Amino acid sequence: MNSHLKSQVSQLPNVAAEAGDAIAQEAGRFGELAKSWWQRNADVVRDARKRFATKQLAFGSRTRLYVKDEPVKSVLVAAAVGAAVTGLLMLLLKRDRLRSAQGANVGFACGLHVEAPPRCSDTCSSAATHGVLAIGTAQCVS
Repeated sequence: MNSHLKSQVSQLPNVAAEAGDAIAQEAGRFGELAKSWWQRNADVVRDARKRFATKQLAFGSRTRLYVKDEPVKSVLVAAAVGAAVTGLLMLLLKRDRLRSAQGANVGFACGLHVEAPPRCSDTCSSAATHGVLAIGTAQCVS
C-alpha cells in the first residue's frame, strides 16, 4: 500500500501539468467564444444604429413636408401635444404635492385639506377633538 501511495504522489506533478494544460485550453476556447459574441453584438448594434438613423431622416423629411403643406394643422397639433404634456406634468406635480402634504398634515382626507373638522353634533363640547371619517363628516373622539 505504501508503494501505491508513493506512485500516486509521484504522478501528482504530471496530473497537475495536465490539469493546467486543460484549463489553459478551456480558457482559450472561452476567450474565443467571448470575442465572437462581442463581435456579433457589436454588429447588431451598428446595424440598429444605421436603421434608426435612416428612419430618423425619413421622419424628419416627412415632418418638414407636412408642416410645409399643412401649416395650420401643424400648429394645432403642436398646441394639442403641448397642452397634453402640460396637463400630465401638472397632474404628476399635484399628485406629488398631495403625497407630501398627506404625510405632513393630519387633517388630510381624500385629496382635500380640512382646516378644522365640522362639529359632529351640538352635544360635543368645544374642547372635544374630532376625527375626519370622510370628506365633510366628523366623529367625536372625546
